[in-house]
Amino acid sequence: MKKKNNKDYFLIYFMLASYMVSFDIFLVLRLGGFSFRFAQILLAVPIAFLIANVIKKGEFKPFLSYIPLLSWFLCIVLFIPHTTYLLRNINYAIWMLFNIFLVFATVQYVDNKTKVIKLIKAYLYSYLFVGGWGIIQFALSLVGIRPFLATQWWPNGLVRVSGFSYEPSYYATYMLIGWAFVMYMKVKKSKLFKQRILNIMVGVISTSIILSSSRMGIALLGLWMFGYFIIFLGYFLKGRVHLEYLKPVLLFGAGIVLIILIVLMDNSGKYDFLLAGTGLHGTASHSLDDRSSGFEDTLTVFRESPFIGHSLGGVAPAIGGLHNVVVTSQEQAKPFEGSSIFAEVLAASGILGFLPFALYIMSLVITPLKLAKRVQDREAKNILVGMTVALIAELIILQFNQNISRLYLWYHIALLSATYSVYKKEYLSLKKRLKHENKGKLVG
Repeated sequence: MKKKNNKDYFLIYFMLASYMVSFDIFLVLRLGGFSFRFAQILLAVPIAFLIANVIKKGEFKPFLSYIPLLSWFLCIVLFIPHTTYLLRNINYAIWMLFNIFLVFATVQYVDNKTKVIKLIKAYLYSYLFVGGWGIIQFALSLVGIRPFLATQWWPNGLVRVSGFSYEPSYYATYMLIGWAFVMYMKVKKSKLFKQRILNIMVGVISTSIILSSSRMGIALLGLWMFGYFIIFLGYFLKGRVHLEYLKPVLLFGAGIVLIILIVLMDNSGKYDFLLAGTGLHGTASHSLDDRSSGFEDTLTVFRESPFIGHSLGGVAPAIGGLHNVVVTSQEQAKPFEGSSIFAEVLAASGILGFLPFALYIMSLVITPLKLAKRVQDREAKNILVGMTVALIAELIILQFNQNISRLYLWYHIALLSATYSVYKKEYLSLKKRLKHENKGKLVG
């Protein structure tokens, strides 16, 4: 009985963490230039208990493709000394180890469909919460009130929505996971939520991303909508009309086209701030240039040491070395952060380390989709595919950003891995039962 109560409390820990995994500047403890998030402290409690429980029992539930993941992490550990800033490498390795423990512990804890459903619901509601806060930030700036936790403003005094994140681009990158997941559930008419709730979620999350004015975030929304249009067209060519794919495309497309026409056709320049950094309409292209140079520098670091990586915390110091700067502090490292998480992993772990990492990522994407084709439960299919689709969306946008260790990314991976484990067990159990029933009928 006591064990059951502990597990119930752990469910609360995981649910609360869902709402806090994006907190970069709120409820954060900073020591020696490094950040320790309250969500990590919160999750450390069930992680420690579940690991201790596994040690006590002497057995554990393997999680999805854990051997390639641990093989990659071993390379990260081995390359820790290869840097000018050893403390940073040690800190980043511990950070990644925490993420791996999170995946491991979540799979051990989530052992039935009830927990899956409760956690997935809390998870999606957390995006509604963070998206709602973003809209409140913008609304307050409209009436001249300086919103709490806002980090950037436009010249006209309007805030660039950033929620609890470092800046708008970080916010949009985080919110994209929830957006892709909710959009999929809406298109598939999931019964996990009432359609009215799903409509509210889509509206709030979409609006908050657009109000962040993150060009990369908005571009990914457009790319995803184009994907829906291709799906609609594929069905249309087969003589079938699926309006659930076309409706969001038309609504989103009309809004974006209207905004673009207003901005580009205006000659007064009062909307040019929306294009700042893109190189469009005569504006500077520093935003694109920074991403491009960061990506090129990261690849250069890899080319100069293709077999011996720099570990996760050593990529920025290595890029600093390209510019004749010896990085020995967090402040010095910040201007030299690379771009593209896959390029970052390549530079951090070398060719031999990158191979198991790539295998792990492919397994995370392919294996749940294969299981989704086999399970009979419609909501199980929706959750498995929805979470995988959201992961794909996030991996795409992170090719234009740094830091593979982001907590919200690994929290999503942890939930996906746990969901897969539960539904795989259920599928195998049903398959075995049907096999015995059929065998009994043949014998009879």
